[in-house]
Amino acid sequence: MADLFEKLNVALETVIEGKTDVYKLPDQGDSFSVVIGLNMQGKSSIQDNVLEAAELAHRMNDAVRRLDMTGQAVNKIQIKIGIHAGSATGGIFSLSNPQFVLLGESMLVLSAMEETSRGSEIHVSAKVHELLRSQFMFDVSESTVVLEGKPKVASWWLMERKSRKSATPFEAAQ
Repeated sequence: MADLFEKLNVALETVIEGKTDVYKLPDQGDSFSVVIGLNMQGKSSIQDNVLEAAELAHRMNDAVRRLDMTGQAVNKIQIKIGIHAGSATGGIFSLSNPQFVLLGESMLVLSAMEETSRGSEIHVSAKVHELLRSQFMFDVSESTVVLEGKPKVASWWLMERKSRKSATPFEAAQ
């Protein structure tokens, strides 16, 4: 099983390799978390970052589908993907094992999107839906995310792109 986990990690890291302003957060359990736009400094808009996240999510699903499962205990694996857009606070935490951590309500929503996702699907928040609805198809999710003390958060399933009339800045960099 360790071999399969390594194959999966390499496949996902290959998808994000060489991408500017894409940061892989330190592993937390079985999660592979990526943040886009952490160091924006006027380089891109939230719209561009969310579009890049959607494209990466589709590429990650494709990479998992193409994994060579020869000799593995299972013949197919699926990943659960969640996408949210919002602000977060970051810093280095822990004296004994220092690592970069992002905190805030946006991180809680993101975590909930991933946790309530289904295998090989991309679960997105209402904010992401709002930013991408002109470019992608969506299905309404039956899931609503509840954060303690907060109103329910609507969510959607990100489907395929509507059209590819012009390349995005992210695609042009490919």
